[in-house]
Amino acid sequence: MNDYGDKEFVLPSIDWSHVSSEWNWLVQCSNGRLYLHQSKPEPHLGFWDSIDENGRISKSLRADCFASAKPGNGDWQLLIMERGQ
Repeated sequence: MNDYGDKEFVLPSIDWSHVSSEWNWLVQCSNGRLYLHQSKPEPHLGFWDSIDENGRISKSLRADCFASAKPGNGDWQLLIMERGQ
């Protein structure tokens, strides 16, 4: 038995060929929702935030609307995938 119940740790996934090249990171927040980010996000208070070069929060996009988006299982702070990984 692990910290995730009977399920094994699984990263979220998406078919990147359906995603615009401006989005490079797929994450899963503590609420289970999937988001795409342009730059590498960091976990913060249950969610993932990306900070741009000017110190502003950069754009994110809900990934749940993609049919190929699959949630992962495990500690939300580890549920991050980079395009091409």
